[in-house]
Amino acid sequence: MPDPVPDTFKDARAVKSAYSRGQRSFAGCTLAGLDLRRLDLKQADFTQADLKQADLRRTALWKADLRGADLSGANLQNANLRNSNLQGANLSTADLSGADLYCADLRGANLSKARLEGTSLIRADLTGATLEQTNFYNADLSCSNLSNLDLEQADLSKADLTSAMGV
Repeated sequence: MPDPVPDTFKDARAVKSAYSRGQRSFAGCTLAGLDLRRLDLKQADFTQADLKQADLRRTALWKADLRGADLSGANLQNANLRNSNLQGANLSTADLSGADLYCADLRGANLSKARLEGTSLIRADLTGATLEQTNFYNADLSCSNLSNLDLEQADLSKADLTSAMGV
């Protein structure tokens, strides 16, 4: 019988150990404020997880399920979030500078006051996301779906909007 999944992880070592033992579901777990830099957490399930203020710099999260996760204030600089599902996630005040969000699903996500400078959002779906004071300076939004968005308060300076839908 597999070990039960704890509700709260105290440090990155516990997360890395659980992942290396084959655990992929961290759904609903509290990981707030943890230093998870450079961990390989590909295809993990963080649905509804509390990752507030977590340090996820350079973390591999491609194809991760982060639906409804609270990533407010998290540091995701240069993280790999390719093909990840971030539907309805709270990314307010998060730093995603230089992150790779190729084909990421950000429908309905809260990106208020988030920093996405130099971020790759190629083919990402941001339909209905909240973008109040979001910084997309020099971000690549080419071929992205920007339907049903209020871009009035977003900083799109030097952003690449080539073939973006809904603009």
